[in-house]
Amino acid sequence: MHALMFFALLQTTHPTVCYEVFVRSFYDSNGDGIGDLRGLTQKLDYIAGLGAACVWLMPVAESPSYHGYDVTDYDKIEPDYGTNDEFKAFVAAAHQHHIRVLVDLVRTTPPASIPGFRKRCATRRRRIAAGIAGLGRRATTGTSHRSGTSTTSVYSGAGCRT
Repeated sequence: MHALMFFALLQTTHPTVCYEVFVRSFYDSNGDGIGDLRGLTQKLDYIAGLGAACVWLMPVAESPSYHGYDVTDYDKIEPDYGTNDEFKAFVAAAHQHHIRVLVDLVRTTPPASIPGFRKRCATRRRRIAAGIAGLGRRATTGTSHRSGTSTTSVYSGAGCRT
């Protein structure tokens, strides 16, 4: 279970039903083929009718990918989904329906706009081009307790697009 979901469930005195939503594929309010916050707001009666006491939104921050897990601006809603004001209106409407809103806030992959992250990615790309991919900054060597075999763990620069 996702830690955020578990925390939300601990905040209630009885079991809570959460409805997870990938906004992009949920409901399109303007006919552009992409689900959006206005569409989600329009469907709050439906969600409440299912008995959901919370809506868990997959990432909604600005991102270059369709899934939103590589955020470029944590302070801005993905333009395909709407605006920050539409997000605030959605949250207010959800609260009027007695529905909590959980947002999947992705902090494990730093945005590509951070200079240090860009530098690490560029270094990784150079290493890959030179044929020494996977030889990151730190490596640890040890013995697996289960199999007794030698293991090596290497920092790979995860999150960099190659």
